[in-house]
Amino acid sequence: MKINTSGAQPYAVPGTAIAPFLLITFGLAWGILALYIVWPGPMEALFGEISGHHPLFILAVWAPAIAALILILHDGGWAGLRRCCSGVVIRPGMAFWWGCR
Repeated sequence: MKINTSGAQPYAVPGTAIAPFLLITFGLAWGILALYIVWPGPMEALFGEISGHHPLFILAVWAPAIAALILILHDGGWAGLRRCCSGVVIRPGMAFWWGCR
């Protein structure tokens, strides 16, 4: 299979993206935990007791992926997000390798 790379440009994430990534990631994850530590009564009354299936817990766990998607959208726009997620989609030619014939 021949791949046409004549118009393809490699994309490098700027080094300045690490600080916003860490701020968003830790802000989401630790912010939720900090609110439950500082104000346990009001947080439990408002959102319920935190557990492994709680939506805020899931949000905290997915904080790095959410931060990455936000930064990809900010830096590369919708085209950058499409380029980033294009490897996730199984194409018809790839079905053989996945055993999906």
